[in-house]
Amino acid sequence: KKYKIGFSAKTLTNEPFVAYIAEGVKNKVEGMGHEFVLMTTSTSSDVAQQVSQMEDLINSGVDAIILNPLDSQAVVASMEKAKAKGIPIVLV
Repeated sequence: KKYKIGFSAKTLTNEPFVAYIAEGVKNKVEGMGHEFVLMTTSTSSDVAQQVSQMEDLINSGVDAIILNPLDSQAVVASMEKAKAKGIPIVLV
C-alpha cells in the first residue's frame, strides 16, 4: 500500500532545525515510495493557519501526520479529530 504522510510545521524560513527534520522525513517517505505532503505556516506564530492546515490534512485522507505544533493547546481539537478517524500523529 502507498501511504500519504502529512507534515505540519512552523515556517521553514527561520527554523533550520525544523527544515532539517522536514527534509529528512520527506526523503525517507518518498524514498520508500510513499507520498509526502508538507504544510508550513507563513510565520512562526500563525497558529490559526496551522489549525486550518491540520484540518486540511485530515480531510485530504492522510494516513499519518507528523506535527510540529506552534501552540500545543490550539491543535488539541484537530488531534482529537485525527484520532477519531484513526490517523496517528507523531509530535516533533
